[in-house]
Amino acid sequence: MVDTGALLIKGQRVAADEMLFIEPGTEELTIEAIGATRLILLGGAPFGEKITMWWNFIGRTHEDIVEARAAWNAQADSFEAVTAPAGASGADIVTGGALAAGQGATADHPRFGGVVLLPGEYDEKPRTSVIPAPELPNARLKLRGD
Repeated sequence: MVDTGALLIKGQRVAADEMLFIEPGTEELTIEAIGATRLILLGGAPFGEKITMWWNFIGRTHEDIVEARAAWNAQADSFEAVTAPAGASGADIVTGGALAAGQGATADHPRFGGVVLLPGEYDEKPRTSVIPAPELPNARLKLRGD
């Protein structure tokens, strides 16, 4: 997943906000950055157990997801929208202490951090915010395998 900049992977250009899936079994991968680039590389051996996934949460059971959602929303309620200092960059905000941790985060809710909105997103100044998790579907979440 390319956050900023662009990459060439296996001759394919991957731009910012795009993700490229590489088939399992790839033993070697050459990644060429085009300019200043930041990426997220996810991979590894399969979990080896079934998991439950929903929204931004991964757990071993439906109840794990219910608990994670409740914890997320409880912490989301404790966050305040905070305007970043003038001239702050995304990197400043993410590594900048209170803004990165989220205003209102407490020892009771240390599990999650804030979401950083950067200039140009939603036509606002940089600030931290948290999006509440939506309601769960009206069904029990099923386990997924490899």
